Amino acid sequence: LVLLAHELGHYFAFRAYGLPARLPASVPLLGAFTAGAAPPDLEQDAYIALAGPLVGLGLAAVCYTIGETAQDRFWFACASLASFLNLFNMIPMPPFDGGRIIGALWPPLWFVGFALFVVFAVVMHVPILFVAIIGLLGLPSMISAWRGNVDPRAQNMTFAARVRVSLWYLGTVLGLFFVMAQSQSNATA
Repeated sequence: LVLLAHELGHYFAFRAYGLPARLPASVPLLGAFTAGAAPPDLEQDAYIALAGPLVGLGLAAVCYTIGETAQDRFWFACASLASFLNLFNMIPMPPFDGGRIIGALWPPLWFVGFALFVVFAVVMHVPILFVAIIGLLGLPSMISAWRGNVDPRAQNMTFAARVRVSLWYLGTVLGLFFVMAQSQSNATA
């Protein structure tokens, strides 16, 4: 349900911008995705990418609130899981939503994101096959950025738009961290 809510966030964001989109599709053992037409500018693309984690943050906050009201560990666990999955998706490298957002800001940051992903994978004991699959999915975009290929829509991305997207990205990440930390703290209390 967490993945479905997240993907529906993307779907409705595509639709809000008047873009055609397909309903979410599941990829067994990897997650899900929502395909839609490319928006005319990168700021819109970043907001479509942010829509999923923002819906996930809202869902996590609702689960946390229910847990707080009922003092039920189940709801804290749901809030923690929703926060974690959406936070994981905010890793700033392709193919994650965080990669699309950072790609709108400055694609070379994808290499920092990849390093963060590898550190995360080592700390969390993520199977090497999963790391390799994610790395291979993100590799074409990262190679393109390394070669200096720039999305033509980047020319129209103003400094103010980059600041807005950055603030939304950081606010979403911090919100997810906060809900996850609070949920885990209350679940163990």
